[in-house]
Amino acid sequence: MNKPLNRKRGSIVPSNTQLERALFLFKQNKFSEALRLLTKVYKKEPNNVNALMAASICCRELAKNDAALRLINRVIQIAPDFEEALLQRGITFFQSGKLDECIENLDRVLSKQKRHSEALTWKGLALVKKDLPHDALRVFDAVIDAEPKKSGGFTNRGLLKLQLGNASESINDFDQALIISPNSPKLLMMRAQAYHTMGEFGRAVDDLTEVHSLDPKSVLPLQRRGLTYLKLEEFEKALWDFNSALKIEPNSKIDLLNKANALSQLRRYNEAMDVLNLSIGLDNRYANAYNNRGRVYQAMGLYTEALDDFNKATQLNENFAEASSNKSLLLLLLGKFKSGWQEYESRLLLNNQKLPIKKFADRLPIWQGEKGKKVLIWGEQGLGDEIMFASLLPDIARISKKISIICDDRLLKIYNRSFPKDITFFTETSLPDFIEFNCQLSLGSLGKFFRNELTDFNQNKQPFLLADESIKAKYKRYFEKENKLLIGVSWQSEATLNADQKSLELNKILEQLRAFNVQFVSLQYGDVSAEIEDPSLKEYPIDFLPDVDKKNDIEELFGIVASCDRVVTTSNVTAHIAGALGVPTTVLVNNQANWRWHNEWQSSYWYSNVKILRACASGDWTVALKKLSKIWD
Repeated sequence: MNKPLNRKRGSIVPSNTQLERALFLFKQNKFSEALRLLTKVYKKEPNNVNALMAASICCRELAKNDAALRLINRVIQIAPDFEEALLQRGITFFQSGKLDECIENLDRVLSKQKRHSEALTWKGLALVKKDLPHDALRVFDAVIDAEPKKSGGFTNRGLLKLQLGNASESINDFDQALIISPNSPKLLMMRAQAYHTMGEFGRAVDDLTEVHSLDPKSVLPLQRRGLTYLKLEEFEKALWDFNSALKIEPNSKIDLLNKANALSQLRRYNEAMDVLNLSIGLDNRYANAYNNRGRVYQAMGLYTEALDDFNKATQLNENFAEASSNKSLLLLLLGKFKSGWQEYESRLLLNNQKLPIKKFADRLPIWQGEKGKKVLIWGEQGLGDEIMFASLLPDIARISKKISIICDDRLLKIYNRSFPKDITFFTETSLPDFIEFNCQLSLGSLGKFFRNELTDFNQNKQPFLLADESIKAKYKRYFEKENKLLIGVSWQSEATLNADQKSLELNKILEQLRAFNVQFVSLQYGDVSAEIEDPSLKEYPIDFLPDVDKKNDIEELFGIVASCDRVVTTSNVTAHIAGALGVPTTVLVNNQANWRWHNEWQSSYWYSNVKILRACASGDWTVALKKLSKIWD
């Protein structure tokens, strides 16, 4: 019997010239050629464990896992305690998806060498596959303990932490791995992904730029850097990256889509359309291209063409949630409520949305409009949507035995004060007893039951939320000393993309209204330090109330808004707060209107006290601002 090979650091000891030639081919990854020679060797020498072992690995590399197992089993029959063979059988079981058998073999290796780093690594990977991430983390800890000067343990632990949502901790591991293996493109790509997940897009760009310099012919870093530039709203740089990627792979469908997206963000719609037409010409069944072209048509105001493309995309891919969602929003924008609400359910399938409807789907069926039920309703999306859809709660309360709502905790006191006591409210931290309910529904799904026609919105257009009277009175007293009309102003959105479509410069609003005998109060949430320090605003009588946290202390913001005589705002949450409180409000809406504000109407169908002024072109507020000075004439 041949002495079992000593495979240390990947080396295999040859026993004869033919075997030596086979192993040379093996090391060159020429597995088919190596396997032919190895087969000749072990047929002549049935107990040649070196040939059997190498042949088994060749079979595994060629995806012939059954043959690989047969060969490795022969090795173990010859040498039952051969650790290398047990390791290789464990790896083969891993590749075959037989994870329990994989771990069993690796544990046999570890029973002899508990710090065997390769066995630990494969065991950790198997535990990840078995969805036992915390067990896997402990194993990767052991890998690092066994080989602290090698990058593999840090790399695998970092990837797992990233999968678990611990991006900042994963970066620490990638940093350690890069100290050991500097200039590793794979590690830099991983760290860039972690930075991207954390929203540190600038650092992600730095890593991806380094990867590109190390491997300039690789498409992936260009693609990812381009997508990161989109997040940074550096659209020209994104376009450069996608064009560079297309020089390497001219017919790449994903790069054509990305290029069209960058052009669309630059509002170069005709060029974007040309690129998408090229993509469709390459593959006329490419659903993503039709979906994206539909979005460009919509941006151009060509709604019929946009609907045709969204329909085409969903015909080609009936599970295409994004295309269905885009279609729903366009239908709702056009006031086609019945069909729009039906498609609107697709939002719950989008990867970037909360899925509250899924949390207890196994315990509670979905409400289908039946009367006399005990319904649990989940709030969803942003604060503005929670407020807007809350206007439908009286409708479902009228036909239900009981309703309860899981809401944003910032709204809990406001809702309890504003709605009848038979409607109960909870937050994520104070969940009700689910046994008390027959069914559940996501808040945004109420529209399809109660708002299918424009006239349906007339049912309760009265103010439906109440501010705290003591807070309202406090601000009334604070501002009444000026004896002027008090106008609350909000001028920007927290949206990261297309900020100029939902934001204005504050002074442009104030200068249109200063001719009136007015005073201004800022209703803007978030960081307004730039405006506070802006010397050009000193001539306007605006109070920023800097000590009020208008983002998190919503009770206080409600009180300030309720104390105003009028509100002027862009299409952010302030518009919904003022609308729900019944304060006379003007919303400045871009010409590419969000569906909540329709595309033509000059008043809101959600709030009777809200008027709408529209930009005449994307980002061009000139006409709307001129009209602003006349709205109270």
